Parts: sequence; structure tokens; C-alpha cells
Amino acid sequence: MDAVVVDNVAVVDNVAVVDVEEDVEAVASDTTVVDN
Repeated sequence: MDAVVVDNVAVVDNVAVVDVEEDVEAVASDTTVVDN
């Protein structure tokens, strides 16, 4: 069950993106390409 906590660490990276709200929009476009 501790392993699940490791997955949460990934969420921390998303938090950094949230701080840069203005840049998030631009990054979102590039992020979409990654999803594809």
C-alpha cells in the first residue's frame, strides 16, 4: 500500500505547473501532443 504513495509523488509535478497559471495554457498545448 505504501507503493501507492509513490504514485502521488507524480502529482507534485503537476502542482508546479498550477503555480504558473499563465504558462499552463501554453504548456497544455504541448502536453496534448504528449498524450497523443
